[in-house]
Amino acid sequence: MRALRNGLTLIEVMIVIAILAIMAAIVYPNVFRPKPTPAATEMTVIEQAKALAIARTERVRVRIERDGTWQIVSDVVPGSTPLASGSLSEAPPQALVLRVTELGACLPVEGATAIEGATVDAVSCSKQR
Repeated sequence: MRALRNGLTLIEVMIVIAILAIMAAIVYPNVFRPKPTPAATEMTVIEQAKALAIARTERVRVRIERDGTWQIVSDVVPGSTPLASGSLSEAPPQALVLRVTELGACLPVEGATAIEGATVDAVSCSKQR
């Protein structure tokens, strides 16, 4: 007569853990994805450009027009498709063009204007008055 089996084998436990890991990998990005904010500001666009430049390890250029539309494009490949674009909640007083390095530093672009009455700190990419 066979004895009753108590507990689970190691293989059964490993299969259950693998199934749970696959389910977590599918669910986690959908649950914890940052929610997009409808109201963008100059600084949120600059922060997004900084994150893109660091993630892609390449220079990007941010252009915010006077009508509030903005684009982030690769500074390495001229004329490339925009990496991100949108419109601001409020139109800025002046157009803004910045170059963001692959290390996240913000640099002015020659011949471009900065935000009126402010400069952008090169290290933190934050607006300074």
